[in-house]
Amino acid sequence: MINLSNLYPDFIVVGAAKSGTSSLDQYFRQHPDIYMPGITKELNFFHLKGHEDRRAILKRVPYLPTNILSYLGYFYNKEEHQISGECSPSYLIYYDETIKNIKDFHPNWQDLKIIIILREPIDKIWSHYKFVKMKRLDPDNLSLEESLKFEKQRIKNTDLLPDLFYLNNTSYFEQVEAYAAVFKNLKIIKFDDLKTKPDFVMKGLFTYLGTCHDVEIDTTKRHNVSKPILKYRNEVYKKLATNLPFRLHKLIPNRLKKQLKVEEHMSDDLKIQLAKHFSLEIEKLEKLTDIDFSNWRNKYKKILNET
Repeated sequence: MINLSNLYPDFIVVGAAKSGTSSLDQYFRQHPDIYMPGITKELNFFHLKGHEDRRAILKRVPYLPTNILSYLGYFYNKEEHQISGECSPSYLIYYDETIKNIKDFHPNWQDLKIIIILREPIDKIWSHYKFVKMKRLDPDNLSLEESLKFEKQRIKNTDLLPDLFYLNNTSYFEQVEAYAAVFKNLKIIKFDDLKTKPDFVMKGLFTYLGTCHDVEIDTTKRHNVSKPILKYRNEVYKKLATNLPFRLHKLIPNRLKKQLKVEEHMSDDLKIQLAKHFSLEIEKLEKLTDIDFSNWRNKYKKILNET
């Protein structure tokens, strides 16, 4: 008979979204003593349970587990010598519901190890926006400026994914504070470090999880990277490209297509707006975590000094 208590995860990467969680998931999968669920990276169970009618993700991914037995089924193939974990970035966004459900359903939640990876907010928001555009997740196809302007109204719409609420899902201080208040085992890492010294970060995480840290894994590949947003250089090009029949559009050489478009970047005005918004947030986060975020703060000072 299967001992269900052995199927509960030993650790959870709770986010943040667009901050390297997909890379972490793939790196963990390379360790022989770590088991990560198959089929999907993000199980989302702990924020879905009890709120199924208010979660737009279930309309896109209806097979996600919404009861504890189906959730544990994703860990059925874990070997006896392995520890297990999962990565669900929405757990950081929906921290209240997630923490409550973990305490309600995980029999050993006091010893559960939580991992949070954080990315500088302005870069993170732009990456998240590029992801939304790439995946066509916004039914209204709003610009980032419009999305931020109407976020407070849109957040009430349960048919919209949390990916569209850029400020809300980047509220690191209240998110981290909530987890720090409940879990004694909490590891916070910076996306900057995962990007520049991935082997060092992964060895530290393996040590934190109690597995052998001297394991060679391939950290050269980044996963789930958002593609640049390309826009037409002018209206003439736009009309030419968009009005051509698909068959003729395919005949245009790729080199010419690239010349028709230019990569879109965040406006300076929006950078200033976000730098003002997040400056105090990061100062509070630094005091809470005792982690050095001076490179983020210096970036904001530079942006604001250039006004």
